[in-house]
Amino acid sequence: MLRTIILVWVIASCGCGLDKSGLREPVGDAAIAPDARPSDDGGLTPRGDGGGDDDGGLARDGGPPPGDGGRPTDDGGVVTEVVAVAAGAAHTCALRSDGAVFCWGDDASGQLGDGSSGGFRDDPRQVTLPGPAAEIGAGAGFTCAVLGGGELYCWGANGAGQLGDGTESDRVDPVLIAGGATRATGGRSHGCFVSVAGVASCAGSNGEGQLGSGGGDRSTHEAISIESGVTRMAAGDLHTCALSGGRVLCWGGNAEGQLGDGESAGRPEPEPALAIAGATAIGAGALHTCAVHAAGTSCWGAGGDGRLGNGGSSSASTPVPVTGLTDAIQVHGGLAFTCALRSGGGVSCWGKNDKDQLGPGTSDGSSALPVAVTGLGAASDLAVGDQHACAVVEGAVLCWGRNNKGQLGTPGGDRAEPMPVPGLE
Repeated sequence: MLRTIILVWVIASCGCGLDKSGLREPVGDAAIAPDARPSDDGGLTPRGDGGGDDDGGLARDGGPPPGDGGRPTDDGGVVTEVVAVAAGAAHTCALRSDGAVFCWGDDASGQLGDGSSGGFRDDPRQVTLPGPAAEIGAGAGFTCAVLGGGELYCWGANGAGQLGDGTESDRVDPVLIAGGATRATGGRSHGCFVSVAGVASCAGSNGEGQLGSGGGDRSTHEAISIESGVTRMAAGDLHTCALSGGRVLCWGGNAEGQLGDGESAGRPEPEPALAIAGATAIGAGALHTCAVHAAGTSCWGAGGDGRLGNGGSSSASTPVPVTGLTDAIQVHGGLAFTCALRSGGGVSCWGKNDKDQLGPGTSDGSSALPVAVTGLGAASDLAVGDQHACAVVEGAVLCWGRNNKGQLGTPGGDRAEPMPVPGLE
């Protein structure tokens, strides 16, 4: 989620900021060529890249390249399919195979990118961008897209400078943030992105050190000092994590142990979560973190309502294994629940279920163990918001959970099982 949704982003001490063409010099061998394009292994994470991700969600690495128009049909036509989804606190966006981006749900701060703000919308509408998007990501009240040429555009809530455009004004239309980007993600009031060179940078609220460096809030991105290249990121309410060389590095607020270092004191610099090796995907909830790694899937941080998936409800300052989950490829955290995309396309969720966000077809109470989402089919991508979730299944989007702001893409109340989102064809 944003708390996931999808969006991260070497040397903090150099004072490097970002202008609209990429990282400012000096950045040494991490400098980004003006014409740099996202690479296959550095593209935005999907909210579904089939290999797992955060994030908080971004768009997937796989699927047709943006602008190819989708797959051909037998009669010579073209089918445009959804290839990725991203979720904010109460809004959702989808990326189609032709590079078009559609958003729906809460629009209090302009996060739907339709030129206005206020209220909400339960029908998807296309965001006007200057070119086809390759990846998408979301923060609590904002959204970002990376175009095929690596240009990062963001829109929505910006009261803490989380968009990174040098202002603290909300944006109801997409605004260019930087060049040379591959992935983007966001937390409650901060946003991050990853460059083609694997450099991570963040902007926005910094009260707990969640930007990865000292100092106060800032409205422009600054690079974070991480030794090896970053491939993925995830952001919670007050903390941020990055995947680098199979390690999970976290920083920021740590009152619930969400940094995974065995302590409860926060810190502004990246440090590895304990006992995590060979990590391939990360996800962050409001106050907890999860990772898919060589030994399975583990979570740490706030454990209330069973959101760590280990059968209990206690918080943990070091990673604990999610019971019975051995085949996850993505993991995403919400306000007080977690969901994972499994290798066969199934989705399992655990934690709080007060708004039907676990998707078991009932409104029963919380589950401290993973339960299968019913009636979904084989999913290829997954996104989690505060209290809702969406998946891509055979080119369509299905959502479940809370629907107070139209975040499920259909009118009506909360949904205990996945329902298709119309209007994305």
